[in-house]
Amino acid sequence: MKIVDNYLPQKVFKQIQKQVTDNNFPWYYNDNVALKTTNEINKNHWFLYHTFYIDYSPNSNFFSTIVPVIESLDAKAIIRVKANMYPQTEKLTVHEKHRDYDFKHKGALLYINTNNGYTIVENEKVESVANRMLFFDTNKLHQSTTCTDAKVRLNINFNYL
Repeated sequence: MKIVDNYLPQKVFKQIQKQVTDNNFPWYYNDNVALKTTNEINKNHWFLYHTFYIDYSPNSNFFSTIVPVIESLDAKAIIRVKANMYPQTEKLTVHEKHRDYDFKHKGALLYINTNNGYTIVENEKVESVANRMLFFDTNKLHQSTTCTDAKVRLNINFNYL
């Protein structure tokens, strides 16, 4: 695992941040943050997402927004790029442990806003700090959280080879 603060030049980061927080940016509802390991329904396990790229091709009119990040990854191939918006909750909710895919690849998570939510990668906690990039082994179980001190918790997930 590697953490890089101030990952992007400020101007580039601000453009991405402005785009994904714009009122006209399309978000889509999903009632399940990660595959559930139990039949228990948790009302705080929903989120909004926007898929920039999937199945080896762009999937969004806003794809060009994240190209500078993709270029910085030195990736052989991009698998998926997905923005996540977790709603504020009264009490911090930790989501289910999961792996994004069942095959070996790399992962990076760009935090869009600072809040008290975090990511856990095999029991190591990484705080949500704007313009922080987390590089991690996607074969390791990881999990996300909501936040309690901001309206939403925003990040962009990059899966690549």
